[in-house]
Amino acid sequence: MEVPGAVCSALDSKVLVLNRVYAAIRVVDARRAFTLLVKQAAEVIALEDGQYVNYDFESWSEVATFQQEYEAEHHDWVHTARLVGGASALAG
Repeated sequence: MEVPGAVCSALDSKVLVLNRVYAAIRVVDARRAFTLLVKQAAEVIALEDGQYVNYDFESWSEVATFQQEYEAEHHDWVHTARLVGGASALAG
């Protein structure tokens, strides 16, 4: 439930969950999607240069490191004790 005037975190963004044949299953918040990614139960699917690319947690972390250094203003960021990751990649 959204509260009018409340500040939303990047982890509250909506993420579409797909099955193995890329059919939509449900929508979850980025917090849940991030958990699935870390547990290796999901991958990030990103559109890059007109092509879809899949990332597991490790490769997505590497891309996020690059994006934070060179494209920081174009993404929302999730900060943990050991990682900074792009939430917009999860949600977008």
